[in-house]
Amino acid sequence: MLNVLKSLTALKGVKAAICFSQEGGIKGHNFTQEFDREHIRAVIDLIVDSNQTLSNITGESQYYDIRYSYGRILIKPFKGYYLLLLCETNVNVPYLLISLKVCVGKLEALAPQQADEADVFKAAETVGQQESASAELVARQAKWQEQLKDYSMYFCE
Repeated sequence: MLNVLKSLTALKGVKAAICFSQEGGIKGHNFTQEFDREHIRAVIDLIVDSNQTLSNITGESQYYDIRYSYGRILIKPFKGYYLLLLCETNVNVPYLLISLKVCVGKLEALAPQQADEADVFKAAETVGQQESASAELVARQAKWQEQLKDYSMYFCE
């Protein structure tokens, strides 16, 4: 799986990639130490928690392209999993989508066989921390909805 993710990040403008299940279990990633693990976990949790809402609003999308002034996040859903790419603003999206078709085919075969990664991104397991994490999630969702007003989000079919 790591080889597939590395092939994506070898493309110009793609900084990092992660594959995770609809339940949030991480199957593989190639994030370097420069990326904040807590924020990545928060993004994964937000995607997992918001998936049904997004599907109800947009229908089944081929991918989500979230643009920021300093970069892009591309999210590709596939057969019970997601592939998330952190990209620079100048990434060649049409070329990337062609590469994604090939890589997603490989990931569809690999992901079910891959055990979830150990707790590099996992949230705490204690009850008190889970309650705190739940309150934080609600706050993050509200903040995310506010931020969406400022950013362009494209849902492509």
